[in-house]
Amino acid sequence: MAQFVLVHGSFHGPWCWERVTPLLLAAGHEVITPALADAATRFQPGLHDYARHVAAAVRRQAGPVVLVGHSMGGIVITQAAELVAHKISKLVYVTGLLLPVGESLQSFMRGHADVGVEDLVLKNMKLSADGALASFPAQAAYEVFYNRCTLKDAAWAAGHLCDQPTAVYATPIAVTAENFGSLPRAYIECLDDVALSIKTQRRMTALTPCQQVVSVDADHSPFLSAPESLVSQLLMLASRSA
Repeated sequence: MAQFVLVHGSFHGPWCWERVTPLLLAAGHEVITPALADAATRFQPGLHDYARHVAAAVRRQAGPVVLVGHSMGGIVITQAAELVAHKISKLVYVTGLLLPVGESLQSFMRGHADVGVEDLVLKNMKLSADGALASFPAQAAYEVFYNRCTLKDAAWAAGHLCDQPTAVYATPIAVTAENFGSLPRAYIECLDDVALSIKTQRRMTALTPCQQVVSVDADHSPFLSAPESLVSQLLMLASRSA
């Protein structure tokens, strides 16, 4: 039996795992889906607030966990792993932000513009007057997050999107070889992702190699467009010790 901790990405919440969780439970595993909104110890929670919140959820589990991060949740699990490396059996990035040490999302995108892919998340999100919060329009979400989902599923998901504090995007990854660097990592590519392109995903895994890289024929939201395929890969990766 594995213990999965599933961390959602920007604008999303634990609701995004609603089709994945029962499949993992039916396979005999345990699942925790922390809400990053609960990390709001101040007006604008940042990366370290999120990391502490996820680390606390990991500590509450009895055994080592498979810590999974989707999209922005990738940088959260990287930073959380630094705090609770002894409680983690594997890190799994689901089309997740896997950044080199010292890089923030903002600095990474500036430094790797040669990938040649337009950042449709930054292009479409709407900032508050002070820049502290971002929202994502429902119509853009259909095209950017849910392009392989049914219209019904896309509408349901877009209706659940929430505002995202932006501080997390500017904070550099600060981890060590002894903690984060000691853990096995795996990456699940999503081949038809237009929010985080396959070119960008592969640049990330080239810079921060993973022991396993597998693919799912899905958009940015495989938890909705291809939950069975996603779960199949999660189970396979959890069963491998390295």
